[in-house]
Amino acid sequence: MRRRHSVDPYPVITKHIRFTSLRDVLPIENRRATRDTLPLIYNDLGFKRGAEIGIFKGEYALITCQQIPQLEYFCIDPYRSGGSVSQEQMQTYRNLAAERLKPYNAKIIQKTSMEALSDFADRSLDFIYIDGDHSFDAAILDIVFWSSKVKRGGIVACHDYCNGYLSGVIKAVDAYTYCHKINPWFVIGELPKRIEIVAPTAFWVNP
Repeated sequence: MRRRHSVDPYPVITKHIRFTSLRDVLPIENRRATRDTLPLIYNDLGFKRGAEIGIFKGEYALITCQQIPQLEYFCIDPYRSGGSVSQEQMQTYRNLAAERLKPYNAKIIQKTSMEALSDFADRSLDFIYIDGDHSFDAAILDIVFWSSKVKRGGIVACHDYCNGYLSGVIKAVDAYTYCHKINPWFVIGELPKRIEIVAPTAFWVNP
């Protein structure tokens, strides 16, 4: 088991994201505090080993790798067809992600998140970014099982903490943080790009 990181994460978090206090964990300028801020926090904390569940085209994985020198990054995605997306299209997305991440120490693990669990020892990761299946059942399983793979003092983050068809993430994050008495935990926004929505990310320090 890896030792807990010696750096207190909360001063580093509040260095990059402004809050009125740790009792009010929505940023003062929510649209400026985006998930792109997280790799800056990881870097300041000296994190060098992380994973992302559901990398799709690898756009966010690329941002993370660019911000953290010598990062060992595990990119977990089954790339299986579903709905209107064919297997051929999913393979195209995988190839695009692989090309984007080629200059970095990033490994694509083509498995479901539950299948990939056995590839990692408990407490072996500095952080996890969860962006997989957004149903409640899948999201809560990802949070429960992948939190055990993150060291104490590491960071667990979940994308798409928002209403609508993604609302399973809200229920899963709320349930997990409540039941495990995690306080504080944080919600940061994301600037809209091609579509006019904001998809927040919830994150917390792993107890």
